[in-house]
Amino acid sequence: MREEDHRETTLGDSGEAAAEGPAPIGASADGGPEDEVASPNPFKAVRSRTLIPWMLLVYPGLVLVAFLTGHLVRADMEGQAFQFLGDYLPLSIAMVTWVLWATRRSGVGIRQLIGRVPAGYNWLGALGILLVAMVFSLGSAVVIEYVVSLFAPGHIEWLMGIKMVPEAESGLLYMVVWCLAIAVIAPTVEETLFRSMLINRWGTKWRLSTAVIASSLFFGVIHLTFWVGPAMLGLVLAVMYIQSRTLIVPIAVHAANNFMALSLGLLAEGGTEAEDQAAEGLLAEPLTGAALMAVTLPILIWYLRRNWPTRDAEIPYVGNEGE
Repeated sequence: MREEDHRETTLGDSGEAAAEGPAPIGASADGGPEDEVASPNPFKAVRSRTLIPWMLLVYPGLVLVAFLTGHLVRADMEGQAFQFLGDYLPLSIAMVTWVLWATRRSGVGIRQLIGRVPAGYNWLGALGILLVAMVFSLGSAVVIEYVVSLFAPGHIEWLMGIKMVPEAESGLLYMVVWCLAIAVIAPTVEETLFRSMLINRWGTKWRLSTAVIASSLFFGVIHLTFWVGPAMLGLVLAVMYIQSRTLIVPIAVHAANNFMALSLGLLAEGGTEAEDQAAEGLLAEPLTGAALMAVTLPILIWYLRRNWPTRDAEIPYVGNEGE
């Protein structure tokens, strides 16, 4: 064999080896023992784009199963309990199964993904920022509602028809299940998907700051009511996740957000008609909403700038390696 042919064959073989994957742990790219490479990041193998077709295929199928099951057990198909469970439960199951499939397929360690709460974590400060974000969300909802009502009043009527709290006659069992779903299941499922999976994947693919923005916008969009507030909350939760490097913090803060919103909703349902009309009249004023946003937005910007991930920040999953 000529020397040129031998050189081409060698280069071709090394090119195929490089395409197959990274060098083994403990070996350098050129095979030398000196330069150890870090353990591979499994989020390089996660494909977040599979989430959309997964949801489009799995979610409708689960809704159909719930619908058929409801017929078999002769459930009240028009009842609030069935409508809630028949819609929310399939959505949660679809998201959870995608996370389980993606982590198992890519070799993501669950314990490393969850992480541990740092000693002496400032929970009081996290709660304070959450309250600010909730006030901002309320103000933005009032402003958006006013603007949308000028151009699409039918959309506002549709939003007002969405029940955010269970009706009094729904029954104790349904109210307990509903509260658990909103205050426990939703924060756990949504934070695992949006903060943990998407931030680690998109932070691997792009910069971590880009992943924070993209995942927060996605989080806001899926909340079909008034997405500005949820998107801002998503930014806050993402920063908390990166800062603490544990999924427990955003889950707990998200649960506190939902619990307080749920409690306020239940209190509003129990108020007198005159009190309800007075509260609705105050919150219907767009100037009130703009004022709430003006007061809280500078605080949120200060918090985000102070804790924003640096240009070379590593994803939380890699930062938890060895724990």
